Amino acid sequence: MMVIDQWVLADTLDSYELTLGDHFGPETKTGNDITGDGHPDMIVESFSGGAHCCFSYYLYALEPAFRQLAEIDTGSSGAQFEKHDGITGLVMTTGDNTFAYWYAPYSGSPTPVVKLTWDGTAYVMSPELMAAPAPSTDALAKEAAEIVTSDWWTATDMYSRLWGEMLDLIYSGHADLAWVFLEGGWPEGRSGMDTFKTNFRCQLAQSPYWDTLAAMNNIAVGDVPADCSGNTGG
Repeated sequence: MMVIDQWVLADTLDSYELTLGDHFGPETKTGNDITGDGHPDMIVESFSGGAHCCFSYYLYALEPAFRQLAEIDTGSSGAQFEKHDGITGLVMTTGDNTFAYWYAPYSGSPTPVVKLTWDGTAYVMSPELMAAPAPSTDALAKEAAEIVTSDWWTATDMYSRLWGEMLDLIYSGHADLAWVFLEGGWPEGRSGMDTFKTNFRCQLAQSPYWDTLAAMNNIAVGDVPADCSGNTGG
């Protein structure tokens, strides 16, 4: 809970930490135009406390009338707001926590970086900012070889670096390469790759950015395994 008096943070609930955007840098100073609509805004960050969790961001318009524009939950990732050439308003950079604790401890869980822009009503993933050139074939082959030979693979555990690289490829618009990389990074003779792929696709579809990711990779939004009951994440 927060109390704002004359655009000043006056009080907070003891169990939370609240921080005005002024502390993040000059671009998020209270009164700056954050959304790009020509009016002054204010950002407040809340941290709930506890291990690995949780940051939320509250965006307010200060004029022509004070009102809340958005509440953005970023889980354990936090966020940065920065200017980008050619983009009106500030770009929000955060992480997608969809794969946190998925077949790996938190410390080994991949968290893809996502870039969001204000569309007039919400911060949404920007395909243009997410797109990146595909890595070279040699670079991917080298990465896959390092993963295959890693000691992180055990009889029961998989190496999360594998799907971390797959996620990087998908989030930059190269899902086709992600499936090729899976085959190259899966240890020869180890069973379960098809099951892993099914569970991975089920988990990916739970991302709040799935619709945009699907469009970026020419995948139908509904192209999700019919049976995701095996996706237990552990």
